[in-house]
Amino acid sequence: MRALPVLLAVAMASGCVAGADLAPAATDASTDAPAAPFSFTAEGCEVGGFVSSYPGTTKLAGIWQTADIREELGNPVRDSLGMPVTGPLFGNWHIGFECASAAGAGETLDAFEFGWVGQMVEAPAWDTGGADQHFLLTGLAFDEGPIGEGLRGATTADITHVQEVTFDWLTPKDLPRATINARFVDVERGVYESWSDMEPYGEMPDRIVRFWWQVPADGSEGESGHQHSSGTMDGQYHPLYFDMQLAAGPRMLTPPAGGVELASHNMLKMEHGPVLAQPCVTVVYDHPSVTFTTGHVFEEIVLHEVWTH
Repeated sequence: MRALPVLLAVAMASGCVAGADLAPAATDASTDAPAAPFSFTAEGCEVGGFVSSYPGTTKLAGIWQTADIREELGNPVRDSLGMPVTGPLFGNWHIGFECASAAGAGETLDAFEFGWVGQMVEAPAWDTGGADQHFLLTGLAFDEGPIGEGLRGATTADITHVQEVTFDWLTPKDLPRATINARFVDVERGVYESWSDMEPYGEMPDRIVRFWWQVPADGSEGESGHQHSSGTMDGQYHPLYFDMQLAAGPRMLTPPAGGVELASHNMLKMEHGPVLAQPCVTVVYDHPSVTFTTGHVFEEIVLHEVWTH
């Protein structure tokens, strides 16, 4: 989360920075350079965390057009600045996965956890299609087990380390209005935590979510995942994506009107500025299965900045 002056400065300036050298937009996956193939499947996943929302739309690092997140958040009446919602919203998602089991890298695991941080965006010009929703990652965390290390071996993207993901229902989940403490802890990036009233928000359909990130064009290891303040990093980068297939399941969120919610990064420490915590929207999804697959590195595209948060 961010202090108000920092937020407004970023929102106004982020559409004016240098962009990318683009070859003709990719229209066929055969023009992509494949990342090392890697996938895993997890089952019985409770997924959730908090979303901080802000008014308007913007371009992150001058390239990534933010998507309007109002419908996904149940059309909240106020944003995370406490202002009435009168138009599109963009925002930061801080999401953990707590799964009953997972299979990948030749292993079957119990009690598997991971998490990510990012922003919902529109599909970029070079996207080859096939996804229902797009996010620009600013953080992705796995453990040091076979799946996490398998993913690190398949990409030079900066994968940090998950410590824990917990969903503590302070009142029963099946009540018309429940209460949750959701917690996703990244060893390098800190603690993402929220406390919220929750109510059902219908069924989320089967969905393929495409997660975009960037890797250094010179083949070195990425470093952007260790950054957790809003801004940009200069350099030369190629975009890449990971796809996540999410099976249909029920979803819950902070009631759009009359709900009580408070979210925090790093246990109320002040590293993002003087705002210690913000009213956000907590979301929770139940997915019977989740399949994660590495996608492609677009080597013909060079980005001169990457967005961090």
